[in-house]
Amino acid sequence: MAGSPVAGKTILAFVIPLALLILASGLVGMLCGPIYAKETRSWTAQGIAQDIFDVVILAPVLLFAASFARRGYRPALFIFLGSLLYVFYTFVIYCFAVHFNALFLVYCGTLGIAFCTIVSFS
Repeated sequence: MAGSPVAGKTILAFVIPLALLILASGLVGMLCGPIYAKETRSWTAQGIAQDIFDVVILAPVLLFAASFARRGYRPALFIFLGSLLYVFYTFVIYCFAVHFNALFLVYCGTLGIAFCTIVSFS
């Protein structure tokens, strides 16, 4: 991790805003019915389930893995990068497959930060 361009406090500069955006989109998606109003029943159920997963599992795993990766634990780095790829994949779907809604800019911001974080590791 010492040779990585994203080391020390820099990793948290990416992850904290990313986790906050994931939590915001997940909580609003779960608690506000009109977010998925234009979707079919299947897409609505998938969106709400994805929001629950994002809030309960994804954001905490991302934060914990980043904090341990920052300390140099190699397995945590792999978990962190896998979580980032999952965030990227999920928010590509939110940006391009879900109907336009009030969270569109949050989806795009989350996708952008995830992309920049992934690129900074290459």
